[in-house]
Amino acid sequence: MALILDSMLHLTLLVGAIALLYKLSRLGRRGDFLPPGPPTIPILGNAHQIPTTGFNARIHEWAEQYGPVFSFILGKSICIVLNDRQAVHELIDQKGALFKDRVYDRQALETFHGLNYALMDATPMWRAQRKLTVKMMSEKNLDGPMREIRDAENASLMHDLLEDPDRFAAHIGRSLASAASIVVYGQRAKTLDDFWNTYTHAAHKAVTETLSPGSYIPTDQFPVLDLIPYSWNPATLKARKARETLDGIWQEARQRVDKRRAEGDKRDSILDNTLDGSLKSDITLSDDELNHMCGTFIEGSALTTSITIQTSILFLAKYPEYQDKAQQELDGVCGDSRVPVWEDFDSLPYINCIAKEAQRIRPV
Repeated sequence: MALILDSMLHLTLLVGAIALLYKLSRLGRRGDFLPPGPPTIPILGNAHQIPTTGFNARIHEWAEQYGPVFSFILGKSICIVLNDRQAVHELIDQKGALFKDRVYDRQALETFHGLNYALMDATPMWRAQRKLTVKMMSEKNLDGPMREIRDAENASLMHDLLEDPDRFAAHIGRSLASAASIVVYGQRAKTLDDFWNTYTHAAHKAVTETLSPGSYIPTDQFPVLDLIPYSWNPATLKARKARETLDGIWQEARQRVDKRRAEGDKRDSILDNTLDGSLKSDITLSDDELNHMCGTFIEGSALTTSITIQTSILFLAKYPEYQDKAQQELDGVCGDSRVPVWEDFDSLPYINCIAKEAQRIRPV
């Protein structure tokens, strides 16, 4: 009896070992049902071809070689890249219920601990926060109270550019950070050293240093790496440090607004209106959830717009003939007595195309 049990145990272990080896041999392979892509190697797939920096350049290189829809493999994970407008429309717009949810990422979870609604799954919390943002950023608000904010900051920016052109990038960043901070917190960034300007850069630095593709151990793609203790994993330690930084930034922003409100100064902003109850969430938000919702809005507005404007300046400086054409169009519509306003939009098609091209050629 003991001999039979012993034989069965050995047979079970052998079958288990064979199954494990077979599974490992399949790990990293591209299935026949997938779009084309770079050749894979066992287990790793294409992980060995992912650079620690410049991941976007590698994606562009593969798109040129394998077409507008291609795939690459990272261990057990399948990544499909859509580099075609029609493919994006068909899969993300028309079949969004199937394809547009967020991918689970341990590093992102460690960094934001599930409070950044730009990276949430389509949960009730995500829907509630998205609804609040859409309500505040409606066309009525953009063309109403926010228009005055935008026009005032544009005038201030032009003054700064005339007085101190060498620091043009910093002035653009301050202007956009200020506009976003007024909308979200009711606070203006008056100078480059103002907290309501510098906090955007501190948050951006913490996020990019922690979540840049290729800069952290891919435990989601290779679960065996999850056995590495947190104290030995520099990426996890970096994520926790970034989380502490972000928590501190958004808490300080909230404390400054709370202090202003305690002094009787209440303003028209996302945070003020939420605290007053005039802007209601479908789900009750904790202080942390509200703080990070406001912080996510800042992260997704100030720096992205600033970078797009700097891209326009970069290419207009590189190709001044297009800058001259834009200037001629602007002078023909506005003359030299005023700046353009929103009503001039239809009369400035060339400048409209420049703005769109900046978003296409170097998308944030």
